[in-house]
Amino acid sequence: MYLKIFLLTPLLPVLVFCIGCDSFKKNSIQVVDTHVHVFDIHREDGIPWPPKDDSTLFRESMPENFIPVAKANGVRKVVVVQAGDRLTDNQWNLDITKKHEELFVGVVGNMPNIGTPEFRPMLVRLAKDPRYLGFRISGRPNNRKLFSGSIWEDLQLTSDLGLTLDLLMNNHTANIGFDEVETIAKKYPDLKIVMNHVGGYPIDGENIEPNWSKRFEEIAKNENVFCKVSALLERSVIRPYSFEPTDYRSVLDFLLEIFGEDRLIYGSDWPVTKRSGSYAKHKAIVTHYFTKKGQETLKKVMYENALKAYSLN
Repeated sequence: MYLKIFLLTPLLPVLVFCIGCDSFKKNSIQVVDTHVHVFDIHREDGIPWPPKDDSTLFRESMPENFIPVAKANGVRKVVVVQAGDRLTDNQWNLDITKKHEELFVGVVGNMPNIGTPEFRPMLVRLAKDPRYLGFRISGRPNNRKLFSGSIWEDLQLTSDLGLTLDLLMNNHTANIGFDEVETIAKKYPDLKIVMNHVGGYPIDGENIEPNWSKRFEEIAKNENVFCKVSALLERSVIRPYSFEPTDYRSVLDFLLEIFGEDRLIYGSDWPVTKRSGSYAKHKAIVTHYFTKKGQETLKKVMYENALKAYSLN
């Protein structure tokens, strides 16, 4: 017996390591981060966001800066969401991420010219690149009614091209609100719509406000609408920032109940996450919650639903 133990002793570290590896493989999960911003603060033409006086965000945030973060957190694929609203940045985001296209698999641009004669030819050209997944409306178009005839036509084109429409809803007065989402979703049932940042809900650790819950429930009836579980800390009104999972349980319970496990999508909002803490801590809030719902639900939220919402291979 002692001889057997003696002979096995040199192998124990290897055995422990292998057991750990097997456990890791069984419990680890692939991640598609559907909300990462990249920008170059050294561009000659400047950048519209973030402002120079933002000491946390106004620093190098290029694909190369996110790659170590991705590797450390099991992020296999990334969808870049355009940070500013300049038309030229749609192509810039495609070009700057092409070198690392195995990780940066797609770009959600920003097309503030929707409803103008320039929109259609530009969108058709961008859509020829399979990595262009769609665009985000981050505010109501200036001097144009959101639902004018030409904007309707452009949204129909977006649907026909199989692109996805992201909607920034942090501020329902300045940005898109529930009324617009409802109208678009019903008029274009084949258009995939992704509400960013838990629909803009101000998370306070309590149950969902009745007025909000009613509108969320109405929106969730439209099966072409997805909701990003992104920017949780940014949408939280709790200060100092809380990484306590229970503070986010009520809103996640509610969203899972009304959207189901097939229409919730993980996103981080990096590098905005730097304002409140590390990427790992942000991701842990989401994975902690959905792990308790089972591996199948966790897989759907962390990567499978992203493939469906953005038509990713």
